[in-house]
Amino acid sequence: RYITKPWNDYELKLTIENAYQLYLLTEQNNKLNLKYTKAFKESSDPILLFDVKGRIVDYNQSTIDILQAKDTTLNFTSFNSIIHNKHSAAQLMEKLKDNESISNYECQILSKKNVLRDCLISANTIKDNHGETICYQVVLKDITERSKMNKLLLKTIIVDCQKLPL
Repeated sequence: RYITKPWNDYELKLTIENAYQLYLLTEQNNKLNLKYTKAFKESSDPILLFDVKGRIVDYNQSTIDILQAKDTTLNFTSFNSIIHNKHSAAQLMEKLKDNESISNYECQILSKKNVLRDCLISANTIKDNHGETICYQVVLKDITERSKMNKLLLKTIIVDCQKLPL
């Protein structure tokens, strides 16, 4: 902003204060952005964001790994397309819109190479300052190995029970 001569002391002081406040807010924003980026990118759990239309808009490397995708192939892909059971996908979206968050919703996801993974999905709604939903954050927890071990344990128990004399 330009201040014309002769100097108006009040206007000059106000302009300097506004510039300093802008500088502080910019620095604070940069620090918060760095924290977000670090937590997002370094998480071992897949994290993704999708918009109100259900399109994936951001994701971390763990998401790329679990979905066996290339870095750019997930951009604006429908979140529902990675959920194997379409009824589960619709139910998940309905619960998320009704409750604004869900925790440990069990379902299967389908990778780009058609590999099924058992997952727990936790998600929450991200809103702007006016209370309008701007996107949803999803954290996936891969429980495929645990599910396999549970099935194996169940089979073993059933076989052992069948061997017992009546």
